[in-house]
Amino acid sequence: RINFRCRSTTIDGAGYGIVACAIEAGHIHVEVGRPPTGDACYSALASTMDSGRELTPDTLYVADTLDLERLRKRALVVHEATHAIQDYRQRSMTHGEAEVGAYVAFVLYYLVCGIDWADRDVVDPPTTPSSLESIRLGDAAHAAALRIHRDPSRNEVTAAEYELIYNALKNHSVYDGVVAQTCRFDGFGTHVPDASRRST
Repeated sequence: RINFRCRSTTIDGAGYGIVACAIEAGHIHVEVGRPPTGDACYSALASTMDSGRELTPDTLYVADTLDLERLRKRALVVHEATHAIQDYRQRSMTHGEAEVGAYVAFVLYYLVCGIDWADRDVVDPPTTPSSLESIRLGDAAHAAALRIHRDPSRNEVTAAEYELIYNALKNHSVYDGVVAQTCRFDGFGTHVPDASRRST
């Protein structure tokens, strides 16, 4: 199961349950279509991207082509739901800290499903080759995830594990410019989405 602490935030089944209930209650909006980045992303606050696209607060964006039969796509949803847990906990943190927690959860999901991280591409081959920087980031998160999975009684991401993942983020072209920036998580439910725009 997924149950660990990353610095000041607990990521666990109760948190994912809260996120699921918030989606059902409409406190987290789910927008299906074309996410701002990748196949899925979570937006805690209203903002405008460099492209000019407006992001809605408390919104989980998922691609209409997202195939949840695929393990790696379910792990991606777990990654983004982890950001929703961070939002719910209302913890001030850097983007780097938010991503460290989300990547540990991403890899833990594979382990919980009985898939060793080394076998991920055999079980669910990628449609495009993973970049070397993404492989290094996943491998860095794997060290913490595997230790936590093997010994749930020691479920805190250690300082050394955190630093390893954080450095991999700093060397990743998607994250290198934002890891030190503050990530504002203000809780969800304070921004009630327009029901007419809600996707089901």
